[in-house]
Amino acid sequence: MKVLETSMSASTRREAIRTIKVEARTVQEARDKVRAETPLRFSIHSETIHADERAKAIMETGATIAEASAKAEKRVPAGAIVLKRHELFSPERTMVLVDSFDVAGAREKAVAQAGKPFGIEAVVDALILTSPGSRGIFGLGRRADRYQATVLRPAIMELTYRTPACVTFVLWNVPLVLRERAIAWWAEPVRRPESCQFCGLSVQGGDGYVIDTADLLGSTIYLDYAVKEEYRRQFGDNWVIAAMDYSGTRAKVVGRLGHGSTQWLACDACGTKAIRERWVT
Repeated sequence: MKVLETSMSASTRREAIRTIKVEARTVQEARDKVRAETPLRFSIHSETIHADERAKAIMETGATIAEASAKAEKRVPAGAIVLKRHELFSPERTMVLVDSFDVAGAREKAVAQAGKPFGIEAVVDALILTSPGSRGIFGLGRRADRYQATVLRPAIMELTYRTPACVTFVLWNVPLVLRERAIAWWAEPVRRPESCQFCGLSVQGGDGYVIDTADLLGSTIYLDYAVKEEYRRQFGDNWVIAAMDYSGTRAKVVGRLGHGSTQWLACDACGTKAIRERWVT
C-alpha cells in the first residue's frame, strides 16, 4: 500500500478526523490495510474510490496500426499496466460507385456503403464525378450523377490496461466527533430537547453525544437494533416468538428517522452504546 497524502482535523484536545489517500493493488487491499493500521478509537467513516483495479479499454483510430496504437498509448494513465494490445481492424482503402444529386449526398452514401466497423465511420478520401446526370424538364427525365468514391476505413486499435486502486478514506475518532457535535448542539441559541432521544432520560446541558440521522440510516447494525426494539415495545419480552414482519417494520423505522430530527441527542449511556456497537462508523 502506498500512502499518497494525509490531512487532519484537530480539536483543542486531540485529533478528531483524519483523511488518508492510498494506492494499492485492489480496493479491498486498500481497505484491509487501512483497517489494520487504523489508530485506536478511530474507524473508517467513508471512502471515495478514485480508481479501481478493474481492466479498462481504450480504442483509437489512425491511418496505420502504428498511428492508432501510438494515439491509444498516449491515453493510458501514468502508472497503469498495459495488459493487452488488440488490432481490431486493419486500414483498408476501397472504391465504390454511388448515385447522388449532390456531392454531400454522394459522400454520405459512400460512407454508409463502406460500413461502420466497431462504431467507427469510414472517411471519403477522394470523390470523382464519372457520369453527370440530368436535372430533366419539369421533373421528367431526372437522373442522378454517378460518383466514384475512394473510401478509407481507418485502422482501429484497442489497448486494455489496469491501474492501481486509489481510495481516499475518512477516519473518525468517533467518541470525539460525537462529543464535539454535542458541544455545538448546546452552544446554539435555539432551544433543544434536554432528554435523550433514544431512551428518554434527562441530559444535562453540555453533556451527551449527538448523532446524525444520516449515520443511523446508513447503519445496518442500528436499523437491526431499532427493529428489535420496536418489537420489544409491541410484544414485551416475548417479542422473539412473535411473527416478525421485519421488512415492514424496518421500513417504518427508516420512515420515522427520515421525517424526524436531523440530529439526535444521546445520553452518555446511549452514546456509549452507539459507539461500542458501531451505529456510527
